[in-house]
Amino acid sequence: MSIHSTNVMLYMSEAIRNRYVIEDYVGVGSFGKIYKALDTQNGETVALKVSRRSPGSENEVQILQKFMNSGSRHCPKLFYSSKDDMYVYISMEILGVPLKTYRYKSKRKKLSTACVSLIAIQCIEALRDLHEAGYLHLDLSPTNLLLGLDSDANRIFLIDFGLSKAITDDCCYFTTDHFFGTQCYASISMHNLQPIGRKDDLLSLLYVLTELLTGSLPWETVKSRTDMVKMKIERFPILCKSLPAPLSMFGEHLNELNYMDKPDYQLLIDGFTEWLNSKKLSPDSPLDLKLK
Repeated sequence: MSIHSTNVMLYMSEAIRNRYVIEDYVGVGSFGKIYKALDTQNGETVALKVSRRSPGSENEVQILQKFMNSGSRHCPKLFYSSKDDMYVYISMEILGVPLKTYRYKSKRKKLSTACVSLIAIQCIEALRDLHEAGYLHLDLSPTNLLLGLDSDANRIFLIDFGLSKAITDDCCYFTTDHFFGTQCYASISMHNLQPIGRKDDLLSLLYVLTELLTGSLPWETVKSRTDMVKMKIERFPILCKSLPAPLSMFGEHLNELNYMDKPDYQLLIDGFTEWLNSKKLSPDSPLDLKLK
């Protein structure tokens, strides 16, 4: 059985780099395909990302290494990477399903405020850790936020750094002359090709959290990017004010920032923590996400 894509064509049971045996197709990332594979050197099952060589795919290895070295509990373990004349191979720990799947499989196609608050805390931590490691994600979506397996079943992992860009203390923003990312969750600054900073990753997260909570975003079926931007500018602030307090406060904080400002991650985390405490829950409470 073969798997075709614009990036790669791999065969089930094919040996890759004389080390990995393809077992199944998992999904697609920004630059390549992800497979479940057996590492024949140690007998472990891994997630193997195979991408055509490009600056983005080769940069992803470096980002993963720095993110992992930061000690973030939201970074998947990087086991091994290599490349040949055509492809980059990244071997990582295998994870569970993305948040998008949990929402689709939920009874009402949306999640509870408590569950979204627990998710929010972990996602803010993940973005804080990535930013402190020196990178903007730039493609945050519910498909790039995955739960772990077994003992990590209540932990959220941030993946897919193919579009990520480096930042420093002296240059904490990024500029571009073309749009990239996922339109539905992209920040207004990305749409308008304005300077993009740490607040833009958090705005994408706020869109994700709003969708998880309400079941949809007002612009999700809009095809025109111009119309989508208009809705994000005009309708989302109104929607945001009607959201539970910690999400509404999240939006207010982002509105106070410009592209160079460092978000107050702890302020946002504290807002969700206080709401959870008021419901006799804590940030360590189980997510209680189930697939029907």
